[in-house]
This record gives sequence, C-alpha cells and structure tokens, in this order.
Amino acid sequence: TYVDITIASSGSPEVMIITSSKEVTSIDVSKKVVLNGMVSLKGDSCNATWRMNGKSLLLNTLTPVFTTVSSGVPRIVSLVLSENSLFERTKLVFSLTCKDIVSSITVSTNGSPLPGLFTISPSYGDELTTLFMFSGVQWSDQDLPLTYMFGFNSAGENMIIQGRSELSFGESVLPSGQESVSFKVTCSLLVYDSLGSSTLSTASVIVTRISTAVLESKIKLQLSSLSNNNDATKKVLSTASIALNQENSSSDVVTKIAIRDSLINNLSSLTQNEDPSIDTISTWASNLGAITKKTDEISPYLAKSAQNIAETILDGVISTSISYDTISNILKVCDASIINNHRRRLETTSMDNI
Repeated sequence: TYVDITIASSGSPEVMIITSSKEVTSIDVSKKVVLNGMVSLKGDSCNATWRMNGKSLLLNTLTPVFTTVSSGVPRIVSLVLSENSLFERTKLVFSLTCKDIVSSITVSTNGSPLPGLFTISPSYGDELTTLFMFSGVQWSDQDLPLTYMFGFNSAGENMIIQGRSELSFGESVLPSGQESVSFKVTCSLLVYDSLGSSTLSTASVIVTRISTAVLESKIKLQLSSLSNNNDATKKVLSTASIALNQENSSSDVVTKIAIRDSLINNLSSLTQNEDPSIDTISTWASNLGAITKKTDEISPYLAKSAQNIAETILDGVISTSISYDTISNILKVCDASIINNHRRRLETTSMDNI
C-alpha cells in the first residue's frame, strides 16, 4: 500500500471523507450510493467538488457535484448517486476537493452471480402428476456460498416451490400451463451470492391438464401427506392453488371450498413456522393471493383466516422494511382499516429511523 503525503500550508482547508471504507466495499449497484465528506476552512470560501477517478462526474447524481463552503463552521458535503449508476464488479476512486486539498475513498461494487445452467427434466408432463427435476449448475461468484430458489410463473406472479437454500437442485410437480400458450409453464431459478445480489434464469416445460375429478383427488392427497416440512408445504400451496384457479369447471364448489380452507390452514402454519424475511413474506403473499383469487370459493372461515394471515404479512413488512409493492397482491383481501393501520405504523417506524 502506498500513501502520498503533501505538506499543506497552515491556512489550507481541512477536507476529509467521513464515510467508512467498509460502507462502500462490494456495494449493491441497484441501491443509492451515499458518500459524505467534511470541509472546514478559515480563509476564503471554496467550491467543494466531487470527482471520480480524478475526472468530472458524469453520473446520475441526486445531489450537486460541487458545494460552496464558507469559512467558519465545518460543513458536511454529500454525494448521492442514483440507483444503477455504477457498473458491477468495478473499483472507482471518488475524491472531494477544496482548493488544492483532496481526500479520496475507493468504492467497489458487487456483481450478481455469473450465469450457469438451469435445467428441468422431463420437458413435458401432466399437472400435479409428473415429477419435474430442477437443477442449477456451473454458477459462480466470489462471494460464497451461493444459494438457490426455484419457482414458476403464473399470470405474472412468481410462485415459490423451493425456498432459498444452498441446494442447487430440487423436484416438484407443476400446475398446467394455459391452453393459449400451448400449456407452457415458465419456471425460474434465482441464484444469490452471500451479499444478496441475484441472477434470474428461466426455462419452460409443457404441462397438460388432467380431469377435474383427478385434479381434486391429487390435491387432497398432497394436503393429507403434508408434514412440518416448510419446503414441502410451499410446493403444495403454490402448485395446488394455481391448479385450482385454472380449473374452470363450476361443478362441486363445496369440494373446492374445502380444499381452499385446507390450503389456508397450511399457509397459516407456514407463517408461524418461518421467520419473516423478504423471501418468506413475498412467498406468503403470493400464496395468499392465489388461494383467495376466486371469491365464489371463499368460505367465511377462509375469509377470516386470510385477514389474520394478511395482518401477519403486513407486520412482517414493517419489521423487514419491505416495500408495499412486494405484497400488493394481498391488499385486496384486507379490510381498509387493517391496511390504514399498518400504513400509519410503517410511517411512524420510518420516522423513528431517520
């Protein structure tokens, strides 16, 4: 390590960057970058100026690049860069200058895992019958360990079938695809590094429908075989609720109501067995939205339980600082008073953290 030292006159400004180097090491480029400096001078004013790699800043800054600082009380000078202003896996030197005095700090950015392969076998099968094998291989990143999360997409909503873990493989049945897209189901793999950066990969399979009677029988069998395994519960909740929603037969509504009641019971248990996090809360919200999608198949019991689960999810939003956009699909099942109460609590919590 080399340090350049320049002797300054006694009347020179004092310039220092007060952001610690730890705060700007392997930063997430999808978030704002904040650098804070302090300038103090006794003589004439100066324009405290931020630079990058010794050159003028051409990035999207949310604060002025230069600030006029007068003599007297030390002045905090901040630089805020907007989200995605920096490239992944780069090192940059930011400096704050006042007259001929310079203070610098090195900023390094994290990168999401480098793509490997996402495979599914077999490539076609029947809904809730064929067992599909998922695998993510040859993914790499310097920030280990890598973790993997598998799911599938239904009407724009990503449903989780295996929660985030170090397992790079898994298996699950799937609901059928829509006839309009030739029964294609798009499955997803999210790979995370140890710092939380992620890469999404998708692959498609063909999943055809089975009869209503067989479908309902298979869902009942899945529900009856559930234990306290959280991943097994997620699989059943995601696949069964979507399969049930895609079944357009109006026959035997009583059976469908009973199935949804059982699904909501298992979702309630899942919210009690798992700790709230960004992953778990978004999974709970996706499942709750799917289970309550068909209003004509919702019993008074399910409606009451859905309210309780929604409150649990909203409590988790406050404790983990997750955006309401993440769980917007469940707001339709909440009473307005519940939503307003949690919004007020969230605003109070946000103010306390300022």
